[in-house]
Amino acid sequence: MTILLVDDSEINRVVTSRLLEMKGHSVTVAGDGDQALKRIAESPPDLVLMDVQMPVMDGVEAIRRIRTDPAFVDLPIYALTAYSDPMEIDRCNAAGANDVLLKPLDVRVLEEKINHVHPRGAGS
Repeated sequence: MTILLVDDSEINRVVTSRLLEMKGHSVTVAGDGDQALKRIAESPPDLVLMDVQMPVMDGVEAIRRIRTDPAFVDLPIYALTAYSDPMEIDRCNAAGANDVLLKPLDVRVLEEKINHVHPRGAGS
């Protein structure tokens, strides 16, 4: 599965990318929402993991913009946030996130969510 990981923290990108690659996924990274939009236009991923709090363009705005493109209405997007506040989660869902995962990421939960999008054995 091809995953676009969007996070402004380089350490988060490196650690999460390595973890996902160890699980057999191909990972592309972006440091903000604007970069994410460019990456999606260049090479659409199977799944987007989108940090919410970022400079330039935050994750919520990036999700909104992705959802305006008919080609990406069904693209699975999981918002990543350190804030479990219900208003933050509602904001992500209202923008079009398929789900909200809390940071620090629980590896088992992340893999379960990925397998929900792309079950093992369902293709590349």
